[in-house]
Amino acid sequence: MEKYSLIYVMAGKSSRFKEKIQKQFYKVYGIPLFIYPLLKIFFIKEIDEIIFVINKEHEKIFYKELKKFFFIKIQDKQISLKKNISLKYFIFIFLLILKNLIRPKLIKKLIKINKIILNKNIFVTFGGEIRQESIYNGLNKASNSKILIYESSRPFISESDFIKIIEDPFDNITYGDKINFTVLIKEERKNEIKEDKNNNLIKENKKIFFIKSILDRESLINIQLPQNFKKENLIFAHQKAKEEKRIFTDDSSLLFYYGYDVKILEGNPENIKITYKHEIKNYKYLFKKYLNWKFSKIKKYI
Repeated sequence: MEKYSLIYVMAGKSSRFKEKIQKQFYKVYGIPLFIYPLLKIFFIKEIDEIIFVINKEHEKIFYKELKKFFFIKIQDKQISLKKNISLKYFIFIFLLILKNLIRPKLIKKLIKINKIILNKNIFVTFGGEIRQESIYNGLNKASNSKILIYESSRPFISESDFIKIIEDPFDNITYGDKINFTVLIKEERKNEIKEDKNNNLIKENKKIFFIKSILDRESLINIQLPQNFKKENLIFAHQKAKEEKRIFTDDSSLLFYYGYDVKILEGNPENIKITYKHEIKNYKYLFKKYLNWKFSKIKKYI
């Protein structure tokens, strides 16, 4: 069985989320967003190494929240399982149950995960100024020849999505979901000419946009994660981009630009990226589905 290193990106500053706390630590039903994907990721046996890429400013809150759900110890940016789960951990879990913030079924999953962590190498590194730098920092920590990339802002991932991309024999793969809306290319025009009150022509030096062309949405995809790459290919592409000072917002685009074929797997429409705070309420039903909740009323919504 081939082993994978997972680069788990959560170094963003969440400027568009418009909340005092960063998006990855925002709690939904008492659980920070970055914890949700881990409830699936930790169960995947092919992933024997996880590299958390965090913002240095978030280090304290990251460890604080991680230790609430997973009974771990931290040594020189390496995380491992503590041998004996303490009474403090069980008290914390019990309080979550009493407040109806977490279901007993999820408790069993957390305890099982805490046993699984023992067989995984877990590291922490810091992100850069842009996503591309953050991925590269995580890549330099990876020891396996195969790399998976995932991010904390996509809480609704399934185990089957990971298994499907792991079992595919191609070297470099991304998920891509279809686009169900019209996509246009815009162009900017400056110096708008208009008439003043005296019917004189004047120019306004401001940005205005017009439709330039229409894209065929059948030929377009919305990039999704996880992505599966060959480590040596990814390192080469990142180093070339760094030398040429090119910036890419996605690693499949980066690889394609530097001449690699990237296979596309059909995406999961529920694997949504949370960008804005209002999306939390919009997708409340998906959070319930993810946690296997059977009831509609929750005492406290965080």
